[in-house]
Formats: sequence, C-alpha cells, structure tokens
Amino acid sequence: MSEDQHCQIEGLTWRIRQNAGPTILWLHGYTMNNQIWSIIWDKLPGYSHLAPDLPGHGRSCGIQEIQGLEQLATQIAQTARSLNAQYLVGLSFGGIVGLQIAIQYPSSFMGMVLNSSPVGGMDVDLDAQTKNLELVRLYQEKGNGPWLTEAWIKSPPHIFTGIKQSENWPFLLQAIEQHRWEELADNQFARFLAHRQLVPALRSIDFPCLYLLGDEDMSHIKRSAELLKQQYKKLTRKYLEGCGHLALFEKPATTLSLINEYFLSLT
Repeated sequence: MSEDQHCQIEGLTWRIRQNAGPTILWLHGYTMNNQIWSIIWDKLPGYSHLAPDLPGHGRSCGIQEIQGLEQLATQIAQTARSLNAQYLVGLSFGGIVGLQIAIQYPSSFMGMVLNSSPVGGMDVDLDAQTKNLELVRLYQEKGNGPWLTEAWIKSPPHIFTGIKQSENWPFLLQAIEQHRWEELADNQFARFLAHRQLVPALRSIDFPCLYLLGDEDMSHIKRSAELLKQQYKKLTRKYLEGCGHLALFEKPATTLSLINEYFLSLT
C-alpha cells in the first residue's frame, strides 16, 4: 500500500495516496481535516486518493484568505483536475464545496457521492444557528481551548450522535480536537454556508450523483436531500438504516461498498 504524500498548493495542504485505479477527490466536513480519510482509503485500495485541508482547517491557509465559495471551488477543482481526479466525495460541509465544484464545472467529473450534504443558501437550521452563536460567544470570552470542542460535539444539533457509537469516533474526535477555530473571531464561515446553490444552478450539473442519507439524520439535511432529488436531474438518493449524519464513518463497510459499486457502474 502506498504511503500518503503531503504538499502545499496555493495555500491548501493536500494529502495524496497513489495506487492503481482511478482517482477520487475527498472533501471533509467542518472542524475536520484530511487526516480523517486515511482509514477510509485503507478500505479502497483499488483507487488513488487526494484530499485538501479546507481553509481554516488542518494545515491550510486561514479562511479569510479565500474570497468565498466560488474561489474555493475553482481552486480545488483546478488542482484536482491537474491530478486526474475522476470522482468526488463530499461529507457534510465538504458536500457544499463538492456541489459548488459541480455547479462551476458541470462536466469535469465522472460521478460524485455526497454524504449528508446541506445545500448552500437554504434556510438556516435553528439548532445549528444556536450552536454557532454559542461557539462564537465561548471564543470571545475564553479564546481557543478544549471547551470549544466540548460544546461543538454536544447535541443538539445531532451531528455526532450516531458516530459516538462507532469504533471510529476516537479517530474522528482526534481530528476535531486539532481544529483552530479562528473563523469564530469574526464568524467568517457563515459566508460559505450562505452562498446560494439553488435552482437553476443545480439543474446545470451534468454528471451523476449518489446521495447517501442516514435515516436518523437531522431534519434540515433531509430537506436538503429532498431539494436535491427534485432539482439535480442525475441524482440518486439512498437512505441508510440506523445511520445519523456521518454514515461514512458510522458504517464504513456499508457506505464504501455502495460507493465502490456506484463508481464501477459509471465506467
């Protein structure tokens, strides 16, 4: 098995694993980083893999150095294309980034998988809004520290309810504990979430998508999945029994089998 390589490209830190087979671009969720993918990639040796640390995450540049979601999508897409990525997988907020890439480059990939992706510009979930305000207040009062992680992983919203029952939770938590939280200084992350991805932009995407959704996921994610099902002409939605928001890590054997089968069906 190939060892992971790391490189810095235009402010973003990339993790790359070269194997035989087509290349998948992986986009992590909020407060995570590209190290989370290592245990996933171990289970998909028939592919090459690459993943950036998103701005403000891991070892990448600060979020203030990126003008907005469109610039971020352009930057990631151009690097991924130069490295011959054929498929894309987005997890939670990484799915918003993946959707934006698909909107701006509607024919550049063979296929995409989204796990519990919101849609940018939809109505704000009240639990998520309350949590964000709590984190901003804690940051202003106490600065960076473990109290932010402790507050972030508590429900509601039920982002981590399902994964806490998985053997992968300690690994994922370790990545979250490394988060810098600098976006809370001026709530800059909100401008990425607020970028509108509604019709007709979604109808312009020309490559197929598999949307994986836990049947125990949050209601606003289910609303996003329904909107995508209606507007993304080549999207297939798949409910996963007994899964919450992070099905890729809650039940990796099931989800990775589905991903592999899906990508094979597109060749």
